[in-house]
Amino acid sequence: MRVVVDASVVVKWAVPEPYSQEARKLRNDHLLGRVKAVAPPCLWLEVASALREYVIRGVLPNDKALTAAELLYQTEVEIEEVDPRQVLATALKHGVTTYDAAYVYLAEKHNTLLYTADEKLLKHPKARHIKDY
Repeated sequence: MRVVVDASVVVKWAVPEPYSQEARKLRNDHLLGRVKAVAPPCLWLEVASALREYVIRGVLPNDKALTAAELLYQTEVEIEEVDPRQVLATALKHGVTTYDAAYVYLAEKHNTLLYTADEKLLKHPKARHIKDY
């Protein structure tokens, strides 16, 4: 089964946060082949941005953030290209950012669930909070 994951979930694979345990269960299922985690190309930039914020706030030192980025990248989330025109149409339709729309677009395209910890995305019918995984 294919599921879409956003950066709010993937970061929890390496950084202890609320619902990290549920996020890691999804990661483990992905690594064991029980599910296939997919995301748009913006995933890794959003993950890098989140890790940078942790460094700025003093939650992680630089070296830990860099190590986390490497470990997360090794999980081999399937990155699927998205058509920017379709993403824009999705953003306008659902009133979300284009980055969020890229995840929503993939969930709609594959008729599958989008796991997130982003409250704004939970308004979409395909979105599920990671706490429910």
